[in-house]
Amino acid sequence: MFGIAYYNISLDSEYPDIDDFYERIKDEKFMAGTPVLVRNGIAPVIAFPQLDRNNQVQILKYHNSNKYVVSRCTTPAGFENIIINAALEELTSNLTGLTAAIGNTKKRCMELAKITAEHLNGMRL
Repeated sequence: MFGIAYYNISLDSEYPDIDDFYERIKDEKFMAGTPVLVRNGIAPVIAFPQLDRNNQVQILKYHNSNKYVVSRCTTPAGFENIIINAALEELTSNLTGLTAAIGNTKKRCMELAKITAEHLNGMRL
């Protein structure tokens, strides 16, 4: 329903934690925008600028592995965003989350996730 998109990143080198991976890509130019390393609760993620409140491209690391994935996420990274989204959903009886399920922004975010993964795979990381 929500249009989940996960794209694996092929790696030639070891990146033991997401900070190492971020250092390698932080100055790269991406169509999704400039990546930033964000502490998202207990798990750090690499996040690109939000397209709207319910659409963001993120790079996630699988726990205890050297595997990374590019994803279209419906919740923007960062603890403060989780609180804001929860409050808005409560106030609007869950109507503000519709852009996560439908619309051109959702489609664009899914496209950007795929393009970002292709870009990273082309970098021969």
